[in-house]
Amino acid sequence: MGKFGSFLSITETPSKRNNFRHIRELEERKNSLLRSVPYAIANSVYEDLIRNIPNKGDYKELKDKLTLSEVGVGKQGAFSVYISTKGRSVKKTDASRTAIYVRVKKRRTKDLAIQILEDRGPWTMDTIPFWPDKGEAIIVQRKVTAREIDVIAKRQEKVKSKVRRELTRVGTRIPTNKKLKVSRKNKAVPDLAMLALELEFGGEGKRSKPVWRQALRKARSSGVQSLGKTDSHIRDAWYRPNSKSWKSWPKSKSKIAGTMAGKFVSFQKRLGYG
Repeated sequence: MGKFGSFLSITETPSKRNNFRHIRELEERKNSLLRSVPYAIANSVYEDLIRNIPNKGDYKELKDKLTLSEVGVGKQGAFSVYISTKGRSVKKTDASRTAIYVRVKKRRTKDLAIQILEDRGPWTMDTIPFWPDKGEAIIVQRKVTAREIDVIAKRQEKVKSKVRRELTRVGTRIPTNKKLKVSRKNKAVPDLAMLALELEFGGEGKRSKPVWRQALRKARSSGVQSLGKTDSHIRDAWYRPNSKSWKSWPKSKSKIAGTMAGKFVSFQKRLGYG
């Protein structure tokens, strides 16, 4: 019985202290893993994209705007890799290749004139009747071919008088001889989603380079299974009783709302991962 008593003893001793602490911390360690695992997967996708998106031309901006953020939903960790779009000054030199799209901020405006700009778009720099205030609308500038700009300009020229009448009816009068003045204070966001799709699937004579699909395929096929071996924070949280590094990992540099993350679903579906 003496031997059995020793064998079944669960008394904490100095030599077993780390093991007992490990047991007491299992719930905390599990919660840490619920954030660390999705973070590690998202980070592997992010790093693959940074390596493979071309570092030249328009694609350099795509790479520069790539962001990894935590999604603020519940206790279980969720992370998103996305392209952050911030307004930038509108350059007159972009006019020959830039189509302008107006997106009404529906919760912030009742201005019917801005709704007309959205419904009647796209526009060119030379044909848009007025530049909405940034608090009322999001202005998206999309790089297109010179031929597409010509088509848009001709179409807008044909309906110019009709659009002016519509604007007048809702209280926005645009003089027939007035020309739009765009200053460097005017802001527009680049249409990086279209640029990402062009890179992914090709277009306008450009070959496709499926960087998103390759990164996601790699994460799905081999990334998850290897995390216990390749990620030290996950390994420490699960296997190492004396480790404390998992308590402060992962460190979120930025956070986005779940509603914002929901806007990325259409892009995921286009990639075949929706």
